[in-house]
Amino acid sequence: MAQSLESKPMHFLLRVPRLTRIEGSAALTINTIDAHSKAIQELGRAAIAKFGKTPHASAVERLKKQIKEGKRTYLILVVKSVGTRKTHLGYQTEIASIRLGAPTDEIKNSAPTYYRKLGYAAGLWFTVYRPLAPSDLSRFRLVRNKKPVLDVLSKCRTPSMLVEMS
Repeated sequence: MAQSLESKPMHFLLRVPRLTRIEGSAALTINTIDAHSKAIQELGRAAIAKFGKTPHASAVERLKKQIKEGKRTYLILVVKSVGTRKTHLGYQTEIASIRLGAPTDEIKNSAPTYYRKLGYAAGLWFTVYRPLAPSDLSRFRLVRNKKPVLDVLSKCRTPSMLVEMS
């Protein structure tokens, strides 16, 4: 069984809010996808954080190994859809590097500016160089049980998932 899990590249799917609200003296509402796209456009790269509980270190190591071996490994950001027939929209980009733990100064300098207000409090960081492009979520399924991602997204609130292409 472990052999079949290793056969296809694994990718990281991360649910993100469509809009991120930053509280404070001057409350801000940020379009999450646009903020990361702007960082990529302006800096040639972006750091994208996974806030909350981090995945198991072995999963992160497997993703890092794939990247080192030259396998395309995607980060798929998923937001709830508004005003369309689809329930969720996906945006994907290729992962250049992954860091488990506190961000380096280079990562902080690559993150969208609103991360400063959040205190860089994430424990998992992805660095990407390519623009976020629309992703067909129907092409992905969970690594663990092969369920279609769109079915899982509509039935649970799991913030991140390890997926593979169907």
